[in-house]
Amino acid sequence: MPSVDVVEEPIRERVGSDLRAIIAYDGREYDCTLRDDLAEQYSESEIRRIVNRSIVIQLGVRDHPSSLKTGDLDALVRTYEDAWLVGCPAPNRRKSGVLVSVARNGGDATFADVDECVRVLEDAVDEAIA
Repeated sequence: MPSVDVVEEPIRERVGSDLRAIIAYDGREYDCTLRDDLAEQYSESEIRRIVNRSIVIQLGVRDHPSSLKTGDLDALVRTYEDAWLVGCPAPNRRKSGVLVSVARNGGDATFADVDECVRVLEDAVDEAIA
């Protein structure tokens, strides 16, 4: 079963109170930790929709060969008005990965911190979805 435990501490240390959410998923199940204000806003079915949408995006990006000579896809970072959303696919499992949401305007996290989250996820994504 997926677990956020392996990535939560190093990410929380990096982004502090700007950590909004972490979701580890394997296509069938997911585990998540949400900041208290978000836990009140999202139902289980809404979280499942977020996971399913992320899987669709992940599969689409992986299946579409890049014309850019930039190496393998490590993560997909989406920038929203209030948050960065980092999606890190598991390299050997098609519908598995970890999502991390970090507040953009919270005061603690910078884009350099988000990049460090990508590094943490790259190293630990397989363990998080084991």
